[in-house]
Amino acid sequence: MELEKIITSFEPQYNSLNLKLYSSLIPNVVVLMDKDKLKQVIYNLLSNSLKYSKSNGEVILTLTSKDDNIIVELKDNGIGISEKDLPFIFERLYRSDESRDKNTGGNGIGLTIVKAIVEAHNSTINVKSTLGEGSTFVLMFPKSILKPDK
Repeated sequence: MELEKIITSFEPQYNSLNLKLYSSLIPNVVVLMDKDKLKQVIYNLLSNSLKYSKSNGEVILTLTSKDDNIIVELKDNGIGISEKDLPFIFERLYRSDESRDKNTGGNGIGLTIVKAIVEAHNSTINVKSTLGEGSTFVLMFPKSILKPDK
């Protein structure tokens, strides 16, 4: 499964920063979308969690099925996003005050790209976050664009 390969490729980076990366994935799910675009979405989300996690933090990526959707959820216990910044995080070039640290880099377009890719595939992305406690990104893909792995 591509998702497993992406997670495995990030493990050394997480380990080098004393971060734990966990995953729980239901088997035999294939998203009928451009493989490279899906990689880019997951890569951007895992990169952000890596950048904004606290030392000894945890990141959990799950793939589940509920009703007519396949759900990818990425949850971290990093620095979080303030309530005033949440409505703007998917806007081009937007960076919250907390993310303007010189060590994290970035130019504020990663989440804009993620949202554009997800929405181009008739899917949604939402975020819940509390400043100082972490963030949870939830991607929902309708089952109509998914098929079982053969």
